[in-house]
Amino acid sequence: MRTTTFGLRAMAGTVVVALVATACASGTQSPPGPPRNGLPGPEKTSITIGISSDDPHQFALQLAIDEGIFEKYGIKATGKLLNGVQPTTQAMLSGQLDAATNNATASIISLGTSRPLVDIGVTINRLPDVIYGGKGMTTADQLRGKKIAISQLGGQSNTEAFLGMRQLGLEADEFHITQIGSQGARISALQAGTVSATPADPGLKAKLAKSGISPLVDLRTADVQVPGSNIQVRRDFTEKYPNLTLIIMAAVIEAVQTEFTDTKAVAHHYADWAGISDEESMDLWQDYLDAKLPQRDMRAYVPGYNLAKEVLADFDPAITYVDATQAYDGRFIDKLDQMGFLQKLGVPATDAS
Repeated sequence: MRTTTFGLRAMAGTVVVALVATACASGTQSPPGPPRNGLPGPEKTSITIGISSDDPHQFALQLAIDEGIFEKYGIKATGKLLNGVQPTTQAMLSGQLDAATNNATASIISLGTSRPLVDIGVTINRLPDVIYGGKGMTTADQLRGKKIAISQLGGQSNTEAFLGMRQLGLEADEFHITQIGSQGARISALQAGTVSATPADPGLKAKLAKSGISPLVDLRTADVQVPGSNIQVRRDFTEKYPNLTLIIMAAVIEAVQTEFTDTKAVAHHYADWAGISDEESMDLWQDYLDAKLPQRDMRAYVPGYNLAKEVLADFDPAITYVDATQAYDGRFIDKLDQMGFLQKLGVPATDAS
């Protein structure tokens, strides 16, 4: 039998709990201040942002802090690493965070609540990991009926596992999704043989080969586009603080450009933040950029939201009735484009949308 919907419903329960909590967004609200550096004055000048994982594709908001970009636009921003979709989503819905880099599936799930979240931009439109098969697992037939490890239902690894198995030719009822936890826990389970495959970092290929574990699908090059890491706010936040929302989006777009124009400095910031060496950080960033994952204009591939919804609906049929495309709000990027902000930064045009 397939895995139950307990994990996804637990996430929905977290959303409900967060919705009844008292909203207490950080900072003090005031009339918009004067324009700064070509952008309108913000309605408030202090924000708290959250990051749901320590991957490079989740770093853009924190990078905007570290590079002093928020400060340039008159915003005092504080970053928090929450390590997980569920705690990040709960913090967003309860008002503990003003913005977050989270997972697009969390925004889709929230559409069924009275206080939905929206993606005002995305950092990637492709899945960033590789599906690894356990020792001796090299074909789809060998995976049929086997356990595929993910971190949690509704998270990025859930989407990766589902679409990775599809790339191998397996239908949803031909494998079993099982929640294991962090990437380290999933790899340990794969090495122990308690699961037969899992999505994980491409950089682990050489290390895992020593245990007889080999890549089956490189999702970075697979013919599938799904909005991944997002810049997420509450929909009511965009209505209450439209100028601030525009500034947040501008700061992140500006930060993302430095990933290309000054990768060494970005890698140094990331090394300090992630607690790794500059050399290791540079390797991670070079791999990320070489895979052509970053979406430089931050626009989402909107049809991909329906594909992500399909993954979620496999575990919770109620998601079928949600218009997943409403999880994306591209108005703020469009406005920045109309203002000439993207052109000023040298952001290349894309066909993401």
